[in-house]
Amino acid sequence: MNMTIERNITVPANHKATIEMPKSMPPGTEVSVKFIWPPENDRTEQKSGASILNYLGLISCDTFGNGVVYQRRLRDEWNE
Repeated sequence: MNMTIERNITVPANHKATIEMPKSMPPGTEVSVKFIWPPENDRTEQKSGASILNYLGLISCDTFGNGVVYQRRLRDEWNE
């Protein structure tokens, strides 16, 4: 049986937080702690509605010409 305890905290000036475990948890129990920053409800992406799809089409296929030719030209610059 999994137990999830979720708490939102404000970071104190000393940037230290203490986690108090439930008394019902036996000593020696292994737990997983997960920090999410910034909070999911405060991410710029969600606030602005920004999506990677907004960038689709900004660079045309002609920007670098033929992809294979461009890649070979880059490789030709390598020292062997």
